[in-house]
Amino acid sequence: MLVFASAATPCLFPSPPADATGALIARVAELALRARLRSASLVEVDVRSNAFEILSGRVQGVGVRGTAWRTPLDLSCSALNFDVGATEVDLPAVVSKQRILLKRPATGAAVVSFSGADWASFLAHPLVSDAVTRAKLPVSFGRDGAKVTEDAVMFVARWRDSGAEDVVRLSQAPSQPVVGVAAGGDDADAAARAAVLAEFFGSIRLDLDGCELKFRSMAVRRQLLEVTLDVNVRRFPNPMTINF
Repeated sequence: MLVFASAATPCLFPSPPADATGALIARVAELALRARLRSASLVEVDVRSNAFEILSGRVQGVGVRGTAWRTPLDLSCSALNFDVGATEVDLPAVVSKQRILLKRPATGAAVVSFSGADWASFLAHPLVSDAVTRAKLPVSFGRDGAKVTEDAVMFVARWRDSGAEDVVRLSQAPSQPVVGVAAGGDDADAAARAAVLAEFFGSIRLDLDGCELKFRSMAVRRQLLEVTLDVNVRRFPNPMTINF
């Protein structure tokens, strides 16, 4: 038997209010992120939509803010702010399974702030090692010597082909390419090696299990290295296959 709702007959299975639905999506996302992180001081998700869109799973945008994040594979940051535009989620999966399943990608931008220790962890991360391998660079990075100065980030680069060891200093002026200087290189090729690394970090792409990040710019503010990234979220990270 079919039952229709009217002004006099309320629907037997009413939909949740739009604001509650948006809050539910945000809460599920926050809990899922916390479950994937080794530690975090703040995890905050903001879902932007209107009453007509949210009940069909469409959202105008999503913001994610956090502080002191550390992932299972030791990728860390002091702060982050992600903001992506319109997307669509599988609302029944949110309500019944407490899962975030995207029906279409979301694009936007992010700002991630690194301390010297955060940058050292970033350099040692497998995703960076994989990017180095894809770029066919005979280099590895040590955790030692990584620090953020007044206008740059510094770290140690060791070259397997020549045995050289450089203390590299990366910086970027507004609207200019990333610049690399080998502060500790002791041969004529040190400047060329630093330029290679500046190009590498200035074009790096990483895939955090469905969240693609592409370098846009870098700057030092409040003694932290702030890296701005282009973001393309194809799917919400899966806890069973997390790669970061």
